[in-house]
Amino acid sequence: MSIDPITAEVVLSRLRETTQSMAHALFHSGYSPILRESQDGTAGLTDADGRVIMTGGGLQYHSLLYTQAVGAVRERYPPEAMRDGDAFVSNDPYKAGNSHVPDTVVVTPVFYRSAVIAFGVSVAHKADVGGLVPGSSGAAAREIFHDGLLLPPVRVWFDGAFNPEIEAIIRNNSRTPDVVIGDLRGQIGATRLGAERLVALSDEYGLETVQEAMADLLRRTTERVRAAFAYWPDGSHDGEGWLDHDGADTSKRVRIHVRATKVGDTLSLDFSGSDAQTAGPVNTPGATARAVAMQAVLAASDPTIPMNSGAFEAVEF
Repeated sequence: MSIDPITAEVVLSRLRETTQSMAHALFHSGYSPILRESQDGTAGLTDADGRVIMTGGGLQYHSLLYTQAVGAVRERYPPEAMRDGDAFVSNDPYKAGNSHVPDTVVVTPVFYRSAVIAFGVSVAHKADVGGLVPGSSGAAAREIFHDGLLLPPVRVWFDGAFNPEIEAIIRNNSRTPDVVIGDLRGQIGATRLGAERLVALSDEYGLETVQEAMADLLRRTTERVRAAFAYWPDGSHDGEGWLDHDGADTSKRVRIHVRATKVGDTLSLDFSGSDAQTAGPVNTPGATARAVAMQAVLAASDPTIPMNSGAFEAVEF
């Protein structure tokens, strides 16, 4: 179906209000100053395929990690294995896409007439998830297991309650269990709020209208990014920066290099000139590298372009 521009903007405005409410709930229900004051977290919505639609605030690069998180959950729990009211958690960066182990991801499927139509997602930094040092991120770490508890995608909420087994495992691996569980409950609540609002919006305007408005937003985002690129001269440029060291070998600097090549309305970002994975804890997962690079791309082209999965259609990594 096609959707007229006015209806699309009304629906998208309601979605913005929904994601802003999700973020407000997250930051006002968090137990830790990391959430309440630093706002080191996000809450937002994806479509049923995990494509990022929008978020309500916080660290915006978090939102571009949602797709991998949803994909990891779906790989272990296909939609037919999910139930209305479920929520899933993971903090493994190489599964869920979060930047590092303390960043914990919650994914909540949104059911409408027994079908999964979207996902509410939240990423938020935790005060402590175990590991070598309080806070879980220490310079002495030499492998990811030194950072603390690694949760694969698991069902953390069902039948209206926290999964007691998962809660026990998390509590037993944290120096600040009450704070960590409190923040995690805030994430679950924020994603459930988004699910409830999205269901109500689908009741009001019809599911097809809501889905088409989402798809229209992604299409228009891609078009705006490509239009911005079209004004740039074609060519290839290199940029690099250096870390003093990785914490393990203090005699060697670490090179971070990118080659940006623009042809027509497409941009390619090549990081293969960067140094290899280091022994010290300064490595970053691919999902994070892509997310922060995309933030730079939008800032350099048109900062008013919304940050969603549509932008990735015009950029190759």
